[in-house]
Amino acid sequence: LYVGGLERRVSDDSLRVRFGHFGHILDIDVKNWESPSPFAFIQFADIQSVVRAINAYNGGAASSGVANSGSHAGITSKNKFKTNWGRTIVTNKIWIGGLPASCSQDYIREKIRVSFTDTFNELIYDRRWNEALLLFVSNDSAQRALTMIKTKQITFWNDDEKRDVHVPVDYCSEKLHDYFVDRKFRADKESATTTVATAAASSALCTNAATSELNLSSSGTTVVASSFGAGSSSSAGAASSAAVVPSTSSLLAPPPDPPSHLRDTSR
Repeated sequence: LYVGGLERRVSDDSLRVRFGHFGHILDIDVKNWESPSPFAFIQFADIQSVVRAINAYNGGAASSGVANSGSHAGITSKNKFKTNWGRTIVTNKIWIGGLPASCSQDYIREKIRVSFTDTFNELIYDRRWNEALLLFVSNDSAQRALTMIKTKQITFWNDDEKRDVHVPVDYCSEKLHDYFVDRKFRADKESATTTVATAAASSALCTNAATSELNLSSSGTTVVASSFGAGSSSSAGAASSAAVVPSTSSLLAPPPDPPSHLRDTSR
């Protein structure tokens, strides 16, 4: 972003406060700092941040598809700056944003490799932000790729809309490359840590449940064993009693009385 009409000896911190709400600022380079009319180049992490800043100060001079009244975050005619697109610095890396959520890393890589078989070096894809960095062996290859994406010779399929879409593209500076990589791998590390913690919690929960089940099972076995033991003892005791005390059916019947004519009647 180019910003003109600044006050003399304007500070980087002052510009960060004024423009930081448009997006993440990577770098601020103030020119003619001691002169009555200094200007600055502000490097953002994405194109849309520049578009928002230009629209806010120029009343929609940049094409973003968003209506703007020219007033944003306390901006008035008294502190209005001149904003425009900044200078382009060609590198061997380009940034693309607004990629469809249906895009995979393999898909993006193959789309680029078709046209740059020998000169395409590396792809860094951040699915969380739908952004990617394309690294080439030379500035010329990166410049040709940027032109092909800008002129829609290279588009990306949007599975939700069922059509190829045009995505924003720009050169990638070293500062943007470092910021992009740090953001991606920091988020990946946090995600991995969360996954491990969740897995550990689930494992502990399963272990506790298994232990409770084992304890319940062991308790049930004891009860059954005790019941079985009590039943066995009772049965054994009954058997023992049956052996010592004969049942009524096993006693011999008394002999019958003798006939009346043979009975001893002297008593």
